[in-house]
Amino acid sequence: MGRKASNVVNAEVNRLRRILEENPGKLDQDLMIELGIKKATFYRYKNRIRQQDIATWNEIAKETTQESSLKIMNALDFASRISKAIASDPLSEDRARLEATKQLIQNNVWRMQLLERGPKLLPRLEEKVIEEDATSETTMESIQQ
Repeated sequence: MGRKASNVVNAEVNRLRRILEENPGKLDQDLMIELGIKKATFYRYKNRIRQQDIATWNEIAKETTQESSLKIMNALDFASRISKAIASDPLSEDRARLEATKQLIQNNVWRMQLLERGPKLLPRLEEKVIEEDATSETTMESIQQ
């Protein structure tokens, strides 16, 4: 006896998925009897479902991580504009200008790390950037002028 056609296997896997979702507490043995498949086939199908779920999850996680990376990059750009405005303002105190310059350099380092490492950058970075944005006294209007 040869292999089943892939469309038949896919249909059986999808049927197993539906049954598993509808009957989460049902025993594997009962499912094998209901589907009329052997133990090895049953666990091969369950493994295929698991692999499909992993692939789906990885795609969702990738999109979410890319979105987070974009938010971090935007926050870094905003923080850099604020720091640049303070650093180049001759009316700002010297200490504020030095701190702003230091922060501008740090933002550029973080930006490079984000570009190099991609979405695997430390999760604390986003919190740090947002925290510093919130404590800044410079507004977006003064930066745009």
